[in-house]
Amino acid sequence: MEDSAANADFLVEIGTEELPPRALPDLQAAFTSGLESANQ
Repeated sequence: MEDSAANADFLVEIGTEELPPRALPDLQAAFTSGLESANQ
């Protein structure tokens, strides 16, 4: 049987309305890096 967790979608919604737009790319990279590290 195939591991369905390996193919599952993962959706995260974070309110960023109050954050400065220029900070978003760095925050995205940090969030992605943290998720990848935690998933190993």
